[in-house]
Amino acid sequence: MSRGPPNLDQEDHCKEAIDNKKTVFSIDDGFKKPRYSLIESIYVDSSDAPGEGYCGMEMDLSHFSRRSTFVKKLDLDDVNADSGFVQLTSHPNLLNLMDVSISKNEIYINYERPGISLSKLQQYDIIDRITVATICKKVIHGLIYVHDVLNIPHGNLHCDNIYLNEEGEIKIGDIGKSMIQTRKTKDVSRDVKAIYDIAERLLNLDGNSDKRSVSWVLAKNFVKTTDGISLQTLLKHPFFNISQDSAYIACIWEVYSFIQTQNKVESQ
Repeated sequence: MSRGPPNLDQEDHCKEAIDNKKTVFSIDDGFKKPRYSLIESIYVDSSDAPGEGYCGMEMDLSHFSRRSTFVKKLDLDDVNADSGFVQLTSHPNLLNLMDVSISKNEIYINYERPGISLSKLQQYDIIDRITVATICKKVIHGLIYVHDVLNIPHGNLHCDNIYLNEEGEIKIGDIGKSMIQTRKTKDVSRDVKAIYDIAERLLNLDGNSDKRSVSWVLAKNFVKTTDGISLQTLLKHPFFNISQDSAYIACIWEVYSFIQTQNKVESQ
């Protein structure tokens, strides 16, 4: 089943081949023994990769299976000696970590496919206040898992590494990077502040004229919430009374997909 890496132009920035067999980094997956496997090759194509990363197909020789992954690269020098184990993750609001591979002086962190980043989605002006409330609520649920189960802060949360997929799920990205680079600390205040910053960016309240609407008042009060509040308490804010389920923001994905299809047709 083995096949060599494709021939790629060195100047082609949309494609990259990672050659040779690589041993997967030790991962704490809840069992007594860390999981190991061999990867024959990873072929990554960044042409449709949302955010900073690579999308491609990964061949896992230990299971003879082919799966689609989202790959992010780090230098080994960036690994914090004080960081704990890299853990497999399982949460609907996390871009779950599948495995980690090492090649020379680089680490390749493999995640499930993400969807579209909030930064890119914002460019299409299709995010309303109900969507923002729903996004923030799901991000909080994901962060509670990160803080309480993984026992780390995320530390670098922003619109570029939060994703919406076609099922209407919101996924927090870069959790592997947080595990590897974040020092052991219980300071989660930066993550809480990030939620306010993300909401304020997506809401664009200063550019709206309907300042007497209930949704505007709720949103404005939310982004002014006092720092130092816990995530559990923040979930009780009235702004989340207008949030919806995944089916609602799945419609946003459908609108985005329609716009993309329309743009392709018009460009032909």
